[in-house]
Amino acid sequence: PRGAGVGAGPPLLAGLVGGAERASAEELRSLLLRPFNSKPDPVAFPRQRVARPFAVLLMRSAYEAADELDFTSMTEFQKDFWQLRADEQQPYLAQTALKRFENQGDLSEAAYFDFISFSQWATLDQKVRKPQKVFEEAINAEGETRVVQSKYDSTRPLPPQFMEKTGSKIYRSLYEGFVDYVSGETVPLGGPRPCEATSGDVERCVENGVRSIAQVFKAQGFCLNCGVDVERDPGDGSLRMTTVLEGPANLWSLQTLTKRKSVILNDYLSLAMAAYFKESRIDARLEMQTVGNVALTTKWRVVL
Repeated sequence: PRGAGVGAGPPLLAGLVGGAERASAEELRSLLLRPFNSKPDPVAFPRQRVARPFAVLLMRSAYEAADELDFTSMTEFQKDFWQLRADEQQPYLAQTALKRFENQGDLSEAAYFDFISFSQWATLDQKVRKPQKVFEEAINAEGETRVVQSKYDSTRPLPPQFMEKTGSKIYRSLYEGFVDYVSGETVPLGGPRPCEATSGDVERCVENGVRSIAQVFKAQGFCLNCGVDVERDPGDGSLRMTTVLEGPANLWSLQTLTKRKSVILNDYLSLAMAAYFKESRIDARLEMQTVGNVALTTKWRVVL
């Protein structure tokens, strides 16, 4: 039924929330810096170059979601994020048989985007486990600070709130466009607007919308291919949607975060789809999420 909201099965929106105390940088690194035998094999095939504005959109959406929910000092987050990146970069390069990135800092390089996305989400994973209620945050380079009070709903688990806000930012940029902070121009991405109750054939609207979202990811170079298969369940009449994202730019980071049992995952396509379903007031549930050596496969149940 329309208006029932969006549900999600593990692991996309599942997870436990820790206490209110802040994890120290030492605790964060000791938890994250595990032996490399706990990490997946490196991606063994060439991937596409990601359109730079789209890569920035994905990274910025997670950062802005955390900043708006105010569950951690962004000053401390930046310190821990960059420390983790420094600690993990050489082992990552060694594991992937790379001497260096093609262009340090270039998010359009899939290997670099994969690594930076992992670093960002691994750091955020620890922050959402131990959210803060009140904290100080730097406001300028002169050392001035301000007291910040959290804005997340303390009566609900934080990981789903963070994932939902991140997905909403990604999805809205798909149809509203994304402001490129380098050029200042709005980059149109051609994503679908939410389905309306008066749109007539809601089933076709939803299916076309999901295919359109997948096409945006492919067109932006995020994956080699993105297939969408839709079938009607003969039992309950619901739609069974399967997406297969082949060679995505976040394949290694998804594998690594999954192995580390992260309570949040950087499955950008699923985040955008969940937001699309929610804004369309469609009851949808992510029932399976499998990260393989080549592709990410998800299975959704959609009730119209």
